[in-house]
Amino acid sequence: MSKEQSLMKQFNLPDYIRGKSFAEASKAINSKFEDRNDKASLKTKNELLQRLADAQEYLKMQQQPNNPQEHMMQRQQAGVQQQQMMGQQQFDEKLAQNEELAELRADTSLTKTQMGIDAKIENDMFKQRDVRILKGPKR
Repeated sequence: MSKEQSLMKQFNLPDYIRGKSFAEASKAINSKFEDRNDKASLKTKNELLQRLADAQEYLKMQQQPNNPQEHMMQRQQAGVQQQQMMGQQQFDEKLAQNEELAELRADTSLTKTQMGIDAKIENDMFKQRDVRILKGPKR
């Protein structure tokens, strides 16, 4: 098993990025999810991009000489970056959720307005009918 295959298996990366650089792989993942904006697709895309970044960091760590202090600092930086990405992901999810809620509120408002209009029209029709009954037949 080659180093690339081992890395792909270890980080559970998709086959369509095999043989690509990390930048090319990132572009391939983004283009795969280009027209998909639902929550599940965005979550999958972000997960794949995170796995790709983790694989890149892992490979970078393997290639650098072992300096314990430097290694610890790099791990801390990677952790901070991961937290920032997770924070951005949570922010994006909240933003999407807020947009959905705003749409629901707007739809509810429009529905209530239409119901009010329909109720007024129905009430006016009943009033007209009652007036005709009270006035009696035309002479």
